[in-house]
Amino acid sequence: MRIAAIIGLGLVLSGCVGAIPEEDAALTFDRVKDSPPRLRAFLAMMPKGADLHIHLSGAAYAESNLAAGVAAGYCLDIATMRIVAPPCAKIPDSPPKTPCSLQKLGDKPPLEAVMAEQCLVDRAIDAQSLRNFVAAPGVNAHDQFFNSFAKFGDSRQPGLMLAEELNRAGRQQVRHIEVMATFGSQEIAKVAATLPATDGPEALLARLDQTDPAAFLAAAQSELDQTLAMARAQMGCDGSQPQPGCAVSLRFLQQITRTSALPTVAAQTWFGFQLAAADPRVGGINIVSPEDNFVALRDYGQHMSLIGTMADRFPQVGVSLHAGELAFGLVAPEQLRSHIRDAVLIGRAQRIGHGVDVMYEDDPYGLLDLLARQGVAVEINLTSNDLILGVRGADHPFAIYLEEGVPTTLSTDDEGVSRIDLTQEYLRAVLEHGLDYADLKALSRRGLEYAFLPGASLWADPVAWEPVAPCAEAEAPACGSFLAANEKARRQWELEQAFDAFEQAVSSQRR
Repeated sequence: MRIAAIIGLGLVLSGCVGAIPEEDAALTFDRVKDSPPRLRAFLAMMPKGADLHIHLSGAAYAESNLAAGVAAGYCLDIATMRIVAPPCAKIPDSPPKTPCSLQKLGDKPPLEAVMAEQCLVDRAIDAQSLRNFVAAPGVNAHDQFFNSFAKFGDSRQPGLMLAEELNRAGRQQVRHIEVMATFGSQEIAKVAATLPATDGPEALLARLDQTDPAAFLAAAQSELDQTLAMARAQMGCDGSQPQPGCAVSLRFLQQITRTSALPTVAAQTWFGFQLAAADPRVGGINIVSPEDNFVALRDYGQHMSLIGTMADRFPQVGVSLHAGELAFGLVAPEQLRSHIRDAVLIGRAQRIGHGVDVMYEDDPYGLLDLLARQGVAVEINLTSNDLILGVRGADHPFAIYLEEGVPTTLSTDDEGVSRIDLTQEYLRAVLEHGLDYADLKALSRRGLEYAFLPGASLWADPVAWEPVAPCAEAEAPACGSFLAANEKARRQWELEQAFDAFEQAVSSQRR
């Protein structure tokens, strides 16, 4: 049974209505799937439910970082290609006309002047991303990726970065995004500094429970207000010509930094759950930074204990955790045995980010069965896993997750650093893993099914895609009321409308 929207939120038809356009879309997909340029054009217009794994800090392209630095009057440190605050080197009134002359005139030329020298612009973009990266002795893609973040500088405006991400999503027909960011960090750092380094997870949370979260919440919500207001203003959402990002729904995930000292991780975890419980704009929490870091590996069990304890207190808060972003050889084999399982059983993860090392865990098929039975979705980041971990194609467990019935979604991770977008991840899924149109449509739907949006799902069965009873038959009032009361179902309904329009358009082009 499928759903076809006719007018607004009301009428629902069931059965075979619209089956021919869907079949035509599948036939068109089959015709273009062996031509990457044609496939790209097809996928760019195909509706996509959600991108659930986005780091705001890595979403902006390097060109945007440079533009932000120019606007703020910043400089470029030639030695490191890092954007830095003034004072900048003085530029002569008549600088040399030779290529890359600015690098001879001082260590920190003004970015405004740098932008006139393409050779330096290219070097800066390459340094702040994985563009043109070539591994060399002592330099690998993993380190290039994580080291790039230190080069962005502090001139970037979160609201402008968010607008860039929302607009990019909107232009690709993405309905919803979930963005990892940190709000209220200064207040959190202050309380973390008062916590003893010798306490374990339980004692740290007990101390934090004596703290009034009001000041933290006020600071974080003020930052949220400013970020969203700037993004909406940049996109013209209240004007007569809103940009594509205005139509994309958004939830933030408050970040916990796993490479920090345990008291800081405890404070971030405690506050993250408080913020997500208090502010509907924050859908949940996530733990970030390199999982292979020494501190992250050493304290992994304590991190899961902290998160799991808070998740039990705040069951309404979404929990998505980076786990299994590891590869054989990157860490000792013993470190591959249980991160994903611990994230689910101890950390109460509802979604797993990456999950690349699943087949290296103890009893991997038992773990896959656990993920499938509990409906724990895995956020698949194909390009990121290739670039950072060197895991691609048949070596990637994406196909195994699909075969074992584990729900999966496609996401971008840090699309600015990786120089990709969500359409590219769909393209890669087809070319490397042989997905068909039905697979892609299911991936798109699962993006919203596992989003941290409030309310019930449109789907009674998120595998066969059977709708809930109010929307299963032609009962417009019942379905309309159901959609009005449930934001998740409403966004899913809009996705079905978008698929109907897309498939109708593809079908009409075939005739």
